[in-house]
Amino acid sequence: MPNQNPERDINKLVQRALVPKGFRPRTDEQIAQMMDTIGGLPLDSEKLDRMLKKINGEIPLGPPVSRAIPYNEPPCTEVEQGLAALHRSRGSSLSPEIQRKIEEAEKRAAKECSEDQIDAQ
Repeated sequence: MPNQNPERDINKLVQRALVPKGFRPRTDEQIAQMMDTIGGLPLDSEKLDRMLKKINGEIPLGPPVSRAIPYNEPPCTEVEQGLAALHRSRGSSLSPEIQRKIEEAEKRAAKECSEDQIDAQ
């Protein structure tokens, strides 16, 4: 019968290597005693609940949605809208207007690239 948890053995080895023998709590009481000894700031019940849900895979890892850094996307330019239309068309023939916008964007990018190279010298 294959090992149910293939990481179990390596986790045990790491624990034995990193945690001294007298400090390997096994029961709830031992864990509570160790946490009291270590000290630290108490966790509020909401944070503790969120941590447990993340550990159990009930909510995704990362900062809470309410505390996530907001990202305000700038409005699209005409060229970007044209490129989005190109992406949505997925290879079908391009309208002349979109083809013109792509060519303009390529020329502008080539010009900006050459100007950056001149400025770098």
